[in-house]
Amino acid sequence: MERERLLAENLLSIRHLLSHLQGEVTALESSWSQVLLVLSKLEDACRIDELSGLHRRQAFRDEAEKLYQSNPSVGVMLIDLDHFKKVNDTYGHAAGDQVIRAVGEILGRFQAAGRCVAGRLGGEEFAIALRGDEAELVGTAELIRRLIARAEFECPKMGIAWSCTASLGVQVWGPGLSLDQVLAQADERLYRAKDLGRNRVLAA
Repeated sequence: MERERLLAENLLSIRHLLSHLQGEVTALESSWSQVLLVLSKLEDACRIDELSGLHRRQAFRDEAEKLYQSNPSVGVMLIDLDHFKKVNDTYGHAAGDQVIRAVGEILGRFQAAGRCVAGRLGGEEFAIALRGDEAELVGTAELIRRLIARAEFECPKMGIAWSCTASLGVQVWGPGLSLDQVLAQADERLYRAKDLGRNRVLAA
């Protein structure tokens, strides 16, 4: 009888221990889920520009490379807002942020369609890697240019409304070219577009 009583007590102790361990495991699983959630948010913060909602520079490069590897008929366009410093100096940085957000929304719509990746490279410079030949790239660039030019902005404190234009350089991603080479060529087109008077698209 004594042996059976001890055995029963041991079994009860084991059940209590297992129940406690199960609670600990559940708590650890919950904590780990929270850790993974925080890491995911941190990764998103590192890859996504908070103001524009677009990819940051390195994230854009990564996604552009993936796009090119999946479909070699790809081109790149660089977009630079014209006289953006004047916007900040005249209406304030909040007004400049308003423009950046609006451009991010415009480019984000193209990205959401699934044919391109868009990024903010820094300041007032943006980039898009897009599937298509040169004619398609130029057509899309012209559409983006017009959409940016049509956007209207307001400064309630000053009672002033204004608009902003952009210059775009387009370059097809040819065989054997690195992304850096394509971006450099698109950059040359972009600054040529600015030299010619801004608010225009220039391709090869």
